[in-house]
Amino acid sequence: MGKQKRTPTRRIRNLSIAGILGLTGCLTIIIALSALFIGLWIDSLIGRRGPATVLLLIASAPFSLYVMVRITLILVRKLDPPESKAVATRSSQEEEE
Repeated sequence: MGKQKRTPTRRIRNLSIAGILGLTGCLTIIIALSALFIGLWIDSLIGRRGPATVLLLIASAPFSLYVMVRITLILVRKLDPPESKAVATRSSQEEEE
């Protein structure tokens, strides 16, 4: 089995992707904790225990998934410079000829 050659740019790209994943994970925790505390606050205002907290926690799950996907797509798109895409397209076209 051949050992894959690691280049510095590949390592930087992998570290960037790991940073993006860490960022989205932190945002998920922040969204869930915000939903929890806001739900507890609303429950204390209305004098009941639980309905607003449960509702906001359930609603925070799809919202955090949406935020994760949007941020990941935006940051990964910025990670790939347009020049490398053009060079890759040109080199694949040259190989086909």
